[in-house]
Amino acid sequence: WRLLQGLAGGLLIPVAQAAAYRQCSPEQRGALTRRILLVALLVPALAPALGGLLVQWLSWRGVLWASLPLALAAMGLVLAWMPANGERTAPRLQAYALATAMSALGVLLLALTWLGEPGHRIAGAVLLLLALVLATAHLRHARRQAQPLLRWSLLSHRGLRLAMLVYLAVPGVFIGSQLASTLQLHQAGFSAARIGALMLPWALASALAITGSRHLLARFGPAAVLRGGMLLQASGLLLMALLPQPSFALAALLFALMGAGGSLCSSTAQTLAFHGIGAEALGDASALWNLNRQLSFCLGTAAIALLLALAMQWLPARATGVALGLAAFLTLLPMALLRRAQPLLLPQPENA
Repeated sequence: WRLLQGLAGGLLIPVAQAAAYRQCSPEQRGALTRRILLVALLVPALAPALGGLLVQWLSWRGVLWASLPLALAAMGLVLAWMPANGERTAPRLQAYALATAMSALGVLLLALTWLGEPGHRIAGAVLLLLALVLATAHLRHARRQAQPLLRWSLLSHRGLRLAMLVYLAVPGVFIGSQLASTLQLHQAGFSAARIGALMLPWALASALAITGSRHLLARFGPAAVLRGGMLLQASGLLLMALLPQPSFALAALLFALMGAGGSLCSSTAQTLAFHGIGAEALGDASALWNLNRQLSFCLGTAAIALLLALAMQWLPARATGVALGLAAFLTLLPMALLRRAQPLLLPQPENA
């Protein structure tokens, strides 16, 4: 069932985004991008608050039932609003490229899972090597294609490459860190509803950061904004690690720090990703960007789960704190590359 959910969700994001862009003029797309990003960040942030209440009042199955009327409403809006598509020509599906890419990702996620389990570490190491082989096969095949499934050559664009790494290390790591922080807060006596409600201050801080990021970029440049965002999120994670039994007010403040920091980085990264890319390459760059955005959440969760599993074996009394501390360290990793970010994006006028 998770496979079906992933297939459907993977189709929805790029198709909906492309459809929205087609309805806008070029000068409207900047504002549209910010609105899409705001929804993409705030909805997953607000959902745990409602989910916590449903779990507490009903059961975990109530969360699944609650999504059904929302899906039906969205289908109704599609039928009412979406224009009918004309005749379109589709490129040939590259089965080998798709199979090797999906297999490499699946094997990698399974390898990271098994590396954290004492009885499966050898198998996990073998799977890690297999994932590398599959990824190499995919890239070699892509180089021989005139129109590859994914245009990896765009990674030579420094802004796109840096933006993808930032998204992996900041929003991706944050999503993964919620596994450890939820466990820690549960052990501290927080109910499911209170844990979910902590995403509300995260969402508020996130919204303020997204709306203010444009002005901060114009005034300070991307390197300073990214550096500040990383420090804010890392500070929230580190304080969460050092304070295993915070009050609700303090926990809300720490989540607000993480929300502001993570969203400063994600909105700046999205701006960097497409700056300087020609119009003919925007579609391919968007595909790489959206793929990386989704994979960041998967890989970030798998990485933090691996660290948490290892910490539970070696330092069981402080496992969640160790995992959150390491998450703070991972958040700061791209900072070494930020000295190259400043020339990539110059401050622009408000009406640019």
